[in-house]
Amino acid sequence: MSNSELIEYLRRSNPVVSDPPAPAIAQLLPRLDQTARSFGDAVAPPTSRAPRATRVRIAVACAAAVLAVVVFAVLGSSGGGTPNVLADVYRALSPGSGVLHMVEVTEQTVAGKTSTTREEIWTAQSPRRLRSITTPADGKTYEMAFASSPLEDRRWSEEEPNVILHGTPAGALTHEASPVSVLRELVRKGEMTVAGKTTLEGRAVWQLTVHPSNYTQPAFDGKQLPDPTMYVDAVTFAPVELVSESLTHANGQISGALELETATTRYETYEEAPKDAHSESFLKLAEHPGAVEKNEP
Repeated sequence: MSNSELIEYLRRSNPVVSDPPAPAIAQLLPRLDQTARSFGDAVAPPTSRAPRATRVRIAVACAAAVLAVVVFAVLGSSGGGTPNVLADVYRALSPGSGVLHMVEVTEQTVAGKTSTTREEIWTAQSPRRLRSITTPADGKTYEMAFASSPLEDRRWSEEEPNVILHGTPAGALTHEASPVSVLRELVRKGEMTVAGKTTLEGRAVWQLTVHPSNYTQPAFDGKQLPDPTMYVDAVTFAPVELVSESLTHANGQISGALELETATTRYETYEEAPKDAHSESFLKLAEHPGAVEKNEP
């Protein structure tokens, strides 16, 4: 099959619907990209904190879709004409040569109670580095900085302000140092499809549906939960919002009854700065005067 024939086949199999009705986006998603963070464990509060609720989450399929790989190898930028939205989304989610800066704000609602987490993230490649500052609902700050060469992980938190934990996370180098790597993999595997073009709070966006091939959303009160939805900017194809529903156990106890959790992750900032001394400075753990470095147990 020639390249032009393949492109035509793909466009027929994944047509883009223009201007569908705006979707209802009331309360919505647990952070899908959180499952991607091999380094995110370093950002999570220490184990001494109360355990978070066990959740039924999106399971990402392991088998790659060969056809999806061919798509991104063959197609160039969407340019004019009918856009290949998924190819441009994949490109927007792929790390560049600079320093990627993101600010995510996630609202999670369970049993009528909403909690908000803010996370600011900087990532860079060659060598891989990642720094994040997380502020969960309790208002305390947790900071982490990861580097692949030399391999090290440094953490600081307001819970233990006089300590900087130092470690070498096992398996870290097998994962992409990007908080959106799972989203990119979903596109690559053909597990994210275009639902249409719409507006979100007055902003033109593409609406994408997430449906991992080896996972089906669970049922709640006799109805199957809807697939997660991702919105990307109609011009830059950068992520704007990720929404979904999931199930959690009441009061964080495995024996508790299942409850519906809805959440929204908004990407308030998604930009890449050129790699220079200024942008590189954001990849390092902040100065914490008086804090003593200790090896992780």
